[in-house]
Amino acid sequence: MPQALKDRVHALAEREQRDESDIVREAVAAYLELRHVS
Repeated sequence: MPQALKDRVHALAEREQRDESDIVREAVAAYLELRHVS
């Protein structure tokens, strides 16, 4: 993952007081849902 993207995930995780892995997991799930992949 590019550093700029890691930095954005880190900033969001800090702002929402959540784990970075949770942010990434939700993003992947949303991506797959949009493409109707089960």
